[in-house]
This record gives sequence, C-alpha cells and structure tokens, in this order.
Amino acid sequence: MAKSVLVIESDDNLKEYLKKLLIKNGFEIVGEAGDGEEAIRLYGQLHPDLLIMDLVMPVLGGIEAAKKILSQDHRATIVVSSSLTDRYLIKEAMNTGVIGVIKEPFDEKKIIMVLDKVMHMKELQMGNHRLDRLEVPLLIKWTRLPKKRFFSKWDETVAVNI
Repeated sequence: MAKSVLVIESDDNLKEYLKKLLIKNGFEIVGEAGDGEEAIRLYGQLHPDLLIMDLVMPVLGGIEAAKKILSQDHRATIVVSSSLTDRYLIKEAMNTGVIGVIKEPFDEKKIIMVLDKVMHMKELQMGNHRLDRLEVPLLIKWTRLPKKRFFSKWDETVAVNI
C-alpha cells in the first residue's frame, strides 16, 4: 500500500517537482497547500502517514505549523524542507519534534532514502505501543560530513531526527 503524503510548499515549482518525485517513488499525494494554516487544516482532515512541509512560508511558517500539528497529534510524522542554511532555525525545527529536514534544491536519491528510513522507523514505532516517540534521536548524515556537530555543514547534508 502506498504511503500517504501531504505536501506543503510555498514555491509552486518546487511543490510540483516534489509531488512528481514522490509519486514516481511509490508515495500517494493526498493533499497539498502553500502555507502553514492550510497545512494544519488539511492534516486534521487527512491524517497522512507523512507531512512534508516548507520551513519558511507565508501566513504561518513551518515551525509554528509543526508545533500546532504535533500538539494535536504527537504521532505526526513531519519532515521540513528548506533552502536556508540558518543552523539555529533548523535546530529549532528539530527541537519542535520535526522528524527530518531536507535541503532544497532536492536530491532525489537522498530524499527517497531519508523518507524510506523515516517511514520504516514509523512502522517500527507503531509496532511498539509503549513509545510515543522514539527515545533516542538518530541523525542520519549523507555525504561528506566531519564527525563534528550536525549543523556545521548543513549545505552538504540531509538528516533525519527520529
């Protein structure tokens, strides 16, 4: 069965590219929007397996929208995308409960690997009802990162915080 995805992206060209990439790789797009308020409304209606959301959007940004969604459903699986390299903003998103961050412009192979890992971990989590969220954050680093802080080379990484 295809994994349902809600795509929230303020840039229409990136939204279309991301939707095509996801469909091509076996995901089902159940909804789309361009701002955080619409993301909250659609998530409440659709309850998708995965929510991919732009970090910076008009009306309501990704961090604020993620906080509201997670306050309503602490098991929501949210991955944010960003072209920003502001490590503090990215760290704030991860601390909010967002499970992953992917960098724009998108690298298809890396994104699909990360999303597959996120969905696999969600399936494991759902099988263990004792856990609300996985206890230990796991940072998956792709490409050439030094063994320093995760945010030191954001422009070269795609990460998952599970």
